[in-house]
Parts: sequence; C-alpha cells; structure tokens
Amino acid sequence: IGLNSINENEYYEVPCSVVLHDIDNIFRPNEKSEVSSSENLLEEPTTYGTLLLVPPSKWYGYVENIYSDKLLYQLKKYGL
Repeated sequence: IGLNSINENEYYEVPCSVVLHDIDNIFRPNEKSEVSSSENLLEEPTTYGTLLLVPPSKWYGYVENIYSDKLLYQLKKYGL
C-alpha cells in the first residue's frame, strides 16, 4: 500500500476500494452481483476510495461484523 513503516500513533489514509463479488450458484457464475465501496472507474483516480487506518488508542465504539476476524487477520498478515 505504499507505506514503508507505520507509526502506531498516527492516522493513515491509503487508497483502497473493495469490490464484493456475490455468486449464489457456483454452477452459474455468470449470474453474479457486484458491490463496490466506491465508484472505482479505472480511468478516473478521483473515483477511487480510501481506507483510514486508525491508531489502536483512538478506536472507540463497538462493531459486530461476521467478516471482521478475517479482515483483521489479513491486515495483520500484511503488517498493518
């Protein structure tokens, strides 16, 4: 993501767009839905989304997400 090192006490805003591909039937992969976190037009960088990395000491609130464990695992795997 372009960061050589991270200071755990600072906020970081990095380019990030997430696209969810939902295929209900593996035998009909052409029947799928796609949801994107931003408009994400490849020829227009202004449509790309961002991800805000918040220092652990600045987190607040509570979120329950069935994918959070997998997401946190991937972030930690890549050193974030």
